[in-house]
Amino acid sequence: MYNSPDTVPIPHHQGTSVNTVNRLKPFLAKLWQTIPRNWRWRLLWLISDRFIVGVTGVVLNARDEVLLARHVYRSGITWGLPGGGVQHGESFEQAMHREILEETGISITVHELLQVDLCEKRPQMNLYFGCTAEGTPQPGVNGELFEAGFYALDSLPGRIDPDQMVIIQRALRMGEMPELAGAIPTHLVPEKR
Repeated sequence: MYNSPDTVPIPHHQGTSVNTVNRLKPFLAKLWQTIPRNWRWRLLWLISDRFIVGVTGVVLNARDEVLLARHVYRSGITWGLPGGGVQHGESFEQAMHREILEETGISITVHELLQVDLCEKRPQMNLYFGCTAEGTPQPGVNGELFEAGFYALDSLPGRIDPDQMVIIQRALRMGEMPELAGAIPTHLVPEKR
């Protein structure tokens, strides 16, 4: 639930009855309004959950190839879509542009939001965007990638994260290339859950 500095955040603790919380609300609301607005934000920051926000691009070129990268920091399945973290004060689109440029040296056009994922294992949210680009990737600029390139969907460089394969298919269905969504080799497409 979103809290603004004008709403009273009332955490519910196990063992606290709803009646007790409801009886305290008028008092807490008056108390909350006496706190200066800038301090309310600080209090909200202290009691709110925190998580990392990331952006990932399904970047296609004019030859209907998808940009894939072999990541330095991944173990197991190292090939996947490029992306990274959103910095403070940065829009999602700005973060997408910066991450692709930093990792591959190419400039992109960001199109539609494809999907938002909340990670179950860690406090992280990732936004996937459909993008287009031209040029030849130059990985190694920032040391996060072993290699990167545009690959035809029927000749991918290796095993891709199954969840990302689903997102690539979604991007192709949403874009002007729905006929290519079926071109991904079946051994690389995860079964439906």
